[in-house]
Amino acid sequence: MIEKTELVLKKQHERNLRPLISFFVTAISLLVIFAIENISPFGTRTFFMSDLAAQYAPNLIGLKNHLTAGGSLLYSFELGMGKNVCGTLAYYLSSPFNLITFLFPSEMIQEAVVTLVIMKLSTASALMTWLLDCKFEAKRNISILFGLMYALCSFCVTFMFNIMWLDGIALLPLVILTLEALVKNAKKWPFFVLTLFILFVSGYYMAYMVGAFSFLYFIGLLWFHGDFGRG
Repeated sequence: MIEKTELVLKKQHERNLRPLISFFVTAISLLVIFAIENISPFGTRTFFMSDLAAQYAPNLIGLKNHLTAGGSLLYSFELGMGKNVCGTLAYYLSSPFNLITFLFPSEMIQEAVVTLVIMKLSTASALMTWLLDCKFEAKRNISILFGLMYALCSFCVTFMFNIMWLDGIALLPLVILTLEALVKNAKKWPFFVLTLFILFVSGYYMAYMVGAFSFLYFIGLLWFHGDFGRG
């Protein structure tokens, strides 16, 4: 009996390591891809284009310079011709991941953005692996592969330069996980609410889509568990 209990604990410990493994596998894979394609910091190529070059990166630099200089959150001349900081912060820069940019000097904004992309997609991979482990009680490391596939799907690769979209991709598995916990136990609602709060604060552009999906997923879960037929 003791040996059986120890075996179960060992399997649970191994399963809990899969999200962490998935995180580092995705991070290393992205670094290898960037190195092969000579993308900064490994070469002269960059994926700075469209809104990333025109809005996201300049706003990240502007906010960093503004806050490190002790500026107010109400108004700044570092952003464009001068504007209210709160609106720009809420729309572009409120992701907790953006704190990483404070570790880089302004002239290394390309390296900072690459780090942001790697961190967000690696988190997406880890959370998807965690979701699969919890939902299907996976006993094999194939959940790591599916986490990697999720983070490196064509949507993520194609729209990698829209860094504010990646938070929604990263948090979607966590939304599903907490929603399933809510359906099984109504007392778990604070976890779901907290996840949605972080999601919408991080970037509402993708958050409202994830929110709409979570509502449809919630209806599907109720139907699957037969809750609609209960009197």
